[in-house]
Amino acid sequence: MAISKIIHSLIEVVAKGGSLLLGIGPKPDGELPIEALERLQEIGAWTVRNGAAIYNTRITKYYHENNTWFTQNNTSEIRYALVCLKEGDAMPTAINWKMN
Repeated sequence: MAISKIIHSLIEVVAKGGSLLLGIGPKPDGELPIEALERLQEIGAWTVRNGAAIYNTRITKYYHENNTWFTQNNTSEIRYALVCLKEGDAMPTAINWKMN
């Protein structure tokens, strides 16, 4: 599975108030597959940069519009917008959404 799909799943689940469990099983010799370790490292690098929008957050009344998901910090009024871009799409210069 592409790393972007995993991260997009994480964003969607957290924005809906859930937790994501990754089922990673060892090989017969007890070691984790190299691909799984690489994916975990990529997810870790992403969460170092974006973890504030994932950890210690809660669902918001308005949590989704198009490819943008919203979370809010549990203890403050800080809100986060997480945009899920398609693989290979360029980073947009601006992101717009309407609030209902």
